[in-house]
Amino acid sequence: KALDDISPGQLERIRKRWVSLRQGLSPQLRRLLWIIATFLLLLVTSLVLISRALKRRLDDKVEHLDAAQGELARSEERFRTLFRLAPIPLAELSREGQILQMNEAMERSLHYSAETTPDLERWMDRACPDTDQRLRARELWRRTLSGDLVDNEEAQFKRADGSVRYCLVSTALAQDHALVAFVDIDERKRMEQELESSKERFSTLFELAPFSCVINDTEGRFLLANEFFLESVGRAREEVIGRTAEEIGQSISAADRMQISEAFKRGGAFPLQELEVTTHGQTRSSLVASRVIDWGQERAIISATVDITEKKEAHRQLQDKEESLRDTLDAIGDAVITTNTEGTVTRMNPVAEELTGWSRESAAGAPIQQVFVISGVDDRQPRRSPVADVLASGAAVDH
Repeated sequence: KALDDISPGQLERIRKRWVSLRQGLSPQLRRLLWIIATFLLLLVTSLVLISRALKRRLDDKVEHLDAAQGELARSEERFRTLFRLAPIPLAELSREGQILQMNEAMERSLHYSAETTPDLERWMDRACPDTDQRLRARELWRRTLSGDLVDNEEAQFKRADGSVRYCLVSTALAQDHALVAFVDIDERKRMEQELESSKERFSTLFELAPFSCVINDTEGRFLLANEFFLESVGRAREEVIGRTAEEIGQSISAADRMQISEAFKRGGAFPLQELEVTTHGQTRSSLVASRVIDWGQERAIISATVDITEKKEAHRQLQDKEESLRDTLDAIGDAVITTNTEGTVTRMNPVAEELTGWSRESAAGAPIQQVFVISGVDDRQPRRSPVADVLASGAAVDH
């Protein structure tokens, strides 16, 4: 459009000047100018290409930054949702101790909210009224601000309703915010205390039992033995623990050992039975019962043994006396009926069977008034049984 305004004469003059300029340049200068022009062209082309590459990279970075910001926003939303719905009490605080938020579990468990306790100082005044508790809480907060990871530290806190709860406290510092988590272990603490009390009661009962009590591992080595057992085997505690029964001089027959083993395989318990237990070469009759129990992380066997040797001997002697008494009563020519203090027939001799018409088997356990009926010789009227007088007075009665 500009060339249209130039006259033909002006164009001719310009052409003549350019031709003269070209004719006035040397070949070396023209080559140099060509090289410079080529360089400038390449430089401009390179700058264009570089600018386009930089623009693409910049666009990629902007796209990635937008994606990262979107993911950050989604992650923040997930964190807020998880924070709000977490089943354990959580609180978010600033470095200055300002309580930024508390989740729903905090309000349910400890009955506090960010509105009622907006900062750490006021929260401590209510949740840690005890001086030692407050010092403990301040120490945990100091460690949190210094960057230390507070992991499951046990502490006591007072709830808004006045009750005190045991909690495990964990804290973590992230930039200028701190996240505090509480795990209510009050129920677990109570169960641990009850378990400890139960262990103490068991230990007391175990030691004071008036019969032998032992606990062995599955290999038969003694883990625990009470004083009664130690006295029965004549050993000190350190001579028993860690050894087997055979190593301290106590044994049972192979058949009884097999019987106990089979009982454990069937149901984990050996019911009360009489066994012959040999200790230092002396065999005694004993009532033995055993059961498989949990002992820490392992299985163990608790056993109770009652020595009934003297009792069996006394029973045998009593049976001998009973037989002797029965023989004596049977040999008496008079009728003899014996009762207990309640007036119940316990035995009678053959003469009494013939006199009353009752067999000793039928009369055993029956009231004496029913078996031995007395009536007058003349009027055949019932008479009072002398047995009633004997039971009432405790003295002999003649009729």
